[in-house]
Amino acid sequence: ARFGCKIVSMSLGSEEVPENPEDDPQVKAVETLTKENNMIFCVAAGNSGPSYGTINSPGIAEHAITVGAYDPITGQVAPFSSRGPTPDGRVKPDIIMPGVNILAPTTGILDGLSPPKLSARASALSGTSMATPHASGLVALMCQYAASRGIDLTAEDVKSVVKTYGEEREKSNEAGWGMLTWGKWREYARNYLGI
Repeated sequence: ARFGCKIVSMSLGSEEVPENPEDDPQVKAVETLTKENNMIFCVAAGNSGPSYGTINSPGIAEHAITVGAYDPITGQVAPFSSRGPTPDGRVKPDIIMPGVNILAPTTGILDGLSPPKLSARASALSGTSMATPHASGLVALMCQYAASRGIDLTAEDVKSVVKTYGEEREKSNEAGWGMLTWGKWREYARNYLGI
């Protein structure tokens, strides 16, 4: 917050999830910064699926945009993608983004990862940590577009896009409201924000 950060992409999680999410220090930080600084947190759901109740902290935070993974080839939620509900019974994740076989940079301990290991130091990786940057990058573009028209986008605005135009009419513990896309955002921005 002190550096003027608006969007945070978090691909981390803890298996130790308290019964009351408000007791978790990571959740407290996400909630406080969202409310007090209007920051938007895109948080990986975790890779503990397909069982229910496997969303990690801080993805259990109410105001986080919790991101599950889907396979862009099949369109199906990835089996490994963590599912809700949260320990206090809320439906999560909020959205799903591409997270299976995503070509990503690999350095350090991932250098030997295979298959495939490419000379460009990139490999096909899967996980909600691959899906989350898709979400945070798109949210950054959405915020930039809104700011250029005098609107400071909130996490709730982002969720409203998929609540309104997502594939899922009822939010599910597998896929949230579905995929967040630029097309859905533009339709929402035109019809609900007048921009």
